[in-house]
Amino acid sequence: GRVGEARSADPCEKCNATRITDEAVLADALARIGAAITSAAPERVQASSRWGSLTFQRVGNVFLGRVDGAGEDTTRAMLGELDAAVGLVMQDRTARLVVERAQALGFRLIEHREQDGSLNYVFEEI
Repeated sequence: GRVGEARSADPCEKCNATRITDEAVLADALARIGAAITSAAPERVQASSRWGSLTFQRVGNVFLGRVDGAGEDTTRAMLGELDAAVGLVMQDRTARLVVERAQALGFRLIEHREQDGSLNYVFEEI
């Protein structure tokens, strides 16, 4: 029981690494996959989702995550969707920075969405 738990070196049993280093990115990505944060601390975030309850623990500078009490496959499926959501969050953040920078330089940014869903940007002088 307790003694083993206290001695465990792994703060997030059965967790897998994500590429998320920023709590705000984690929160945005969780929202995109339909998960609701139930408790958030700088080192640990918990959420409810269609997979069940989720736990994310910061270890070093990245978050590890899992579906609580679920098998490896379920955790992998959830983290796969989360990772795709992280990609979109990062794309949005980058786009926002680019737009702000362009405006500061006196350009307007026109967004073109390609057939495959990727984004292209065209700048024109204001």
